[in-house]
Amino acid sequence: MVTYLLIFIVEALISVSPTPTWAQDTDFSPADFDQNGVVEFADFIIFARGYGKSLLDEGFDPRLDLNQNNEVDFADFIIFARTFGPPVGNGDSATPPTDAKFVYIADLLGGKIEVMDAVSNLIDPDLMIELSQPRGMAYSSINERLYVAGVDSFYALTLSSEKEYRIPLLDPPAEPGGFSIPRGGFRLALSPDHKFAFVTEEFVSQVEVIDLVNAKSVKQIPVGFAPLGIDISSDGSRVYVSTKDRTITILDGISQTWLDSISIDGIGIGRVVISPDGSKIYTAMEMQTSTPSFPIVSIDVESKSVTQMLEVVNSDDLSTQVSDLFLSSDGTKLYAAISRVVPAAQAGNIFTADLVGSLLVVDTELLTVSTEIRVGGQAGNFSISPDGKTAYVAGFESLQNPEFQIFIVDLETETVVGSIFGFGLPVDVEIRAGKAVISELRVPEIVLFDKTGLISEKSCTYTWIALNFAHY
Repeated sequence: MVTYLLIFIVEALISVSPTPTWAQDTDFSPADFDQNGVVEFADFIIFARGYGKSLLDEGFDPRLDLNQNNEVDFADFIIFARTFGPPVGNGDSATPPTDAKFVYIADLLGGKIEVMDAVSNLIDPDLMIELSQPRGMAYSSINERLYVAGVDSFYALTLSSEKEYRIPLLDPPAEPGGFSIPRGGFRLALSPDHKFAFVTEEFVSQVEVIDLVNAKSVKQIPVGFAPLGIDISSDGSRVYVSTKDRTITILDGISQTWLDSISIDGIGIGRVVISPDGSKIYTAMEMQTSTPSFPIVSIDVESKSVTQMLEVVNSDDLSTQVSDLFLSSDGTKLYAAISRVVPAAQAGNIFTADLVGSLLVVDTELLTVSTEIRVGGQAGNFSISPDGKTAYVAGFESLQNPEFQIFIVDLETETVVGSIFGFGLPVDVEIRAGKAVISELRVPEIVLFDKTGLISEKSCTYTWIALNFAHY
């Protein structure tokens, strides 16, 4: 039998109230140690402090012995993990309340959507959804559904992580007896009434329109080469599609037809956002010049011309890439995920380079950088909570530590406060509700070892992550 050692290293920077007196009360969960009606992070701190103690040890807390075997062990941790989070009404433990605050993370290589409680920053394994190559997501507060565009399928998911329906995004085989060809679904935008989804299909250079009410595909609209980004005006009249070529395609969102295009000088990165009033488009492009150039540009919708330009390449950058863009709800701040390759310290005749990932905060009025927040060694696709307080950025720490993770960035303090691990390749983040950022905790990790000293594969099922806790 494998023997597990669960190591908790907990050094909180927040104040935790003294351990309350234990009282039997059937109105509270047994894991609600402070009996405030919610099994939350404060309860986890209490549990961590008593973990590993048995009946004969000084300081043994019988409240923490959830399976009543006279010791606080990993089995108790599993029970605690299953009950973590706000209570669910109507007696249905599988269906979270509609006002729950969740962050959805699409893992392309992992073939799954991870669901994180946005209040505690804990992954909920019971809500994890297995899907084929998920890429882009959009949450509908009207339909109370999560819509996912995968490489070969479009999915509608309920809030309890059930697949309501699936629409194939496939073309017929190139020859009889062959395999159907995936269209490469990626990003999607919902019409204002959430009755339609516009899905970019990278491999076939088109946008597919999905009727969300009748669960069927209704149109396929050709656009520029390899569409990767899409945004829709607030009134739904215009859909803007950014591609890897030198154009931005404009679709009529009402008639769902091709309308126009905007030419750009550089090669597009396939990301686009539209201002709340619909007057400006923001995108980034790679310029073909003698020196590296990668500007973010503001395009006037009426004149279809670039009116402002922000160069993101620093003088010492060996290489620069803009991965993703996001516009604040009021349109005053534009966020950009940037990855840089910069010179490192030279040892003898050996030249080395470092990777620097950053989240740029750009003032849209002047189109100038107000802040550059360091985020690991590579910053990829990201999203920001509706309250504007938190960013979730996919990336990795460095070439020496290339494990993919989601960096949690407090935009008020402009610091990375933690990470979520356990992904093959996270490609999109969708946030179901805003949240207040939890105060920073110095909590390195929870690690499971077997008797050989190696991390056990069995830990994948139930090990959760909170801020800096590792998730294997």
